[in-house]
Amino acid sequence: MRLKFLPMAFPLLLILLAWDSFEAPAAETPRTWNCRVLREPGEIPRIEGADRASLAACWGWVHGRERAFQMDYLRRVSQGRRAEILGPSELRGDMMMRLLGLAERAQALSRELPPELKEGLEAYSAGVTQGFRDALLAADPELERFGVEPEAWKPEDSIALLLLQSFDQTRKTFTQDLAEAAWGESLGEEAPGLTTSDGLPWDDAILDPGEHPASETGGKSAAAAPRKRERGASLGSRFPGLSAWAATLFPPLGAGSNNWVVAPSRSATGRAWLANDPHLDLKRPSFWHWAHVSVAGKFQAFGAGVPGVPVVASGTNGRVAWGLTNAYLDVADAVSVPENDPNLRRQTTRLRPWVWVRVLGLRLPFFFKSFERVGPQKLPVLPLEGAGAGRKLVLRWTGFDLAPHDLAGLWNVVEARDARTLDDVLSQARIPSWNFVFADVSGNIGYRAVGRVPVRRESAPYGVETLSVEELLAPRETLSPSQMPHVLNPRRGWIATANQRQWRAGSSLHPGRGHSAGFRGHRIRGLLSSSRKHSLESMKATICDTRAVDAPFFVPLLIEALPAADAKAHADALTILRDWDFSTGPDCRACGIYRRWMDQLLDKSGWPEPAVYRMLQSEPRSLPVAAALEHALADLKGAEPFPTWDRLHRAAFPHIAGESYFRAAPIFAPGDKHSVNPGTANWVPGRGYAVSSGASQRVVIELTNPPRVHALLAGSNSGPARASIDSEKGPWRRWAECKFDRIPFPAAVSDEAWTELSFRE
Repeated sequence: MRLKFLPMAFPLLLILLAWDSFEAPAAETPRTWNCRVLREPGEIPRIEGADRASLAACWGWVHGRERAFQMDYLRRVSQGRRAEILGPSELRGDMMMRLLGLAERAQALSRELPPELKEGLEAYSAGVTQGFRDALLAADPELERFGVEPEAWKPEDSIALLLLQSFDQTRKTFTQDLAEAAWGESLGEEAPGLTTSDGLPWDDAILDPGEHPASETGGKSAAAAPRKRERGASLGSRFPGLSAWAATLFPPLGAGSNNWVVAPSRSATGRAWLANDPHLDLKRPSFWHWAHVSVAGKFQAFGAGVPGVPVVASGTNGRVAWGLTNAYLDVADAVSVPENDPNLRRQTTRLRPWVWVRVLGLRLPFFFKSFERVGPQKLPVLPLEGAGAGRKLVLRWTGFDLAPHDLAGLWNVVEARDARTLDDVLSQARIPSWNFVFADVSGNIGYRAVGRVPVRRESAPYGVETLSVEELLAPRETLSPSQMPHVLNPRRGWIATANQRQWRAGSSLHPGRGHSAGFRGHRIRGLLSSSRKHSLESMKATICDTRAVDAPFFVPLLIEALPAADAKAHADALTILRDWDFSTGPDCRACGIYRRWMDQLLDKSGWPEPAVYRMLQSEPRSLPVAAALEHALADLKGAEPFPTWDRLHRAAFPHIAGESYFRAAPIFAPGDKHSVNPGTANWVPGRGYAVSSGASQRVVIELTNPPRVHALLAGSNSGPARASIDSEKGPWRRWAECKFDRIPFPAAVSDEAWTELSFRE
């Protein structure tokens, strides 16, 4: 029997005897990143690394330790997984995020990142993951409240957060198509002329004539078949309730943001100035996280970043300062395609995702209905019920077309040495779409819009465009760096952006119609132009300005349009409006009357402000002016007939997961819908205006050498989410009073105070 198995055993014996002659491949040594952090209670953290990757590791640890729940929550938003911790109420939002597939796209981008960015995000992820562990050990109150143990962070998570913020900031250009479809349904052929802002007295552009080559056409346009245009009136009947449906998946956006730069020629100190106040949701924790970051011997920077992304979005590195606003360039379209298009079935893929849902403390599976995507870009077919007429609605967004190298520009901003270098760096940033202004210590100022932006040499079709599937999927020409809106050192000596259009009407290139009304831009232009020499006081006064910019245009027309009998019946209210200086301070009584009257008129007509303004001038009787005033005064009726603004206009800074968590009493929020210092609010019966968005941070930087930084965050940089917002000495009260803190820069500390850290992948 032993001899029988000898032929098989002999080769095996030879292999075993020869094993020592083979060497196993050497295991790759895990990378290690060494860095150090100085973090004192109530102070802005100082983070230092020997190189960019080591800096990113410690930066990740600080973010993960101080903002663990926020980062986990935003990652869940991008992945469509909020229902896992918050329950069935989040399923609609999760459904939309699964359809968009941002997490999938981020994963694909992360595989081919440029080497330096790849290592940086891997180091950052290692730091975040350790920060999560330390937050759990420290019994973080938010993690305990929601029963969350964050998973390890990955580079694709940071990219997904970038995509999420980009989509949130650019989706207005898509919802604009849906809104135009609704306006076309009610106004017919007159809709385009009535609802656009072209030619209105507050219409303002970022660039002046001569600051962009109006005749520039760039390269050859991509070949495409002629496109059909379809008015919103006919499309509205095919997609009933289009705008109402969109509002359930895409809540209204906030007011936007402001930023501007002033050249030494317009400065009382002979130095350039920069101001920036991004307007975002006013929630807890604060959207931004401040930090001093440095690479030894290379650079030091102070600024605001988003927890989850190791980038300084707004700040200074000692040589140059920069700030950003939402560009609202037209990068997203709602496109109607016929169901009987022969290419549709061949190009469509189906998916049926499922999620875990938290119900009564249990995690239960929930299966969505089947979704559809079109083409290799996986463009989402929007789940619009009752579409009818044999058509489908598809979302086309340039963020779906990003390549890995398109992300590198933002990573390199912090190392720019001067304004021209920063302009070159920003020209490589292709994530849609932001307006950056910047200035350097030599006195140069500049502006550049960034993002992948389609070329539009004429106004885009009004409403929802109708295309074939072939046209929908055809490559589109995008603006080159030289074509993108930009300018360096304009003769006027200042540049300001406030979400208005980039080019004036009639330019050879068109920004689309998703931009905000030009009220804030109009006011900032007036304030910057009114003084030949600006100072810290004038910079602060502008960023804190609370004038209701739209009111001077509308109040006289509203009063004039009111029938005599109604004017007599409401004489007291009209007297208050006539005496109003259009400021929106806490004692203002006209503020509530005007804002509620305008909101009621906009709601009852269903039209935007440009259409209402034009109709007030030409056909005021076609508007329900009197009925809107009656309802407005009924809304305001209470203990006193005309309540002051501080009783009506309040911000509660709800928790990021919802207002039912970590409740706080609201405080007065300055400003109004269209003031430079804004307070975008929703009317809540019995409560007044609940302010939902505003200046998420304010920063004013004088470009001395080194720069002098004055800033204030809308909330605590690292405090627990349950901190009281009505504390006299707290950052929220200082935010309401529009006060600033002087930020030491460069930050000097002793070597003994540092905490040395080491992270391995």
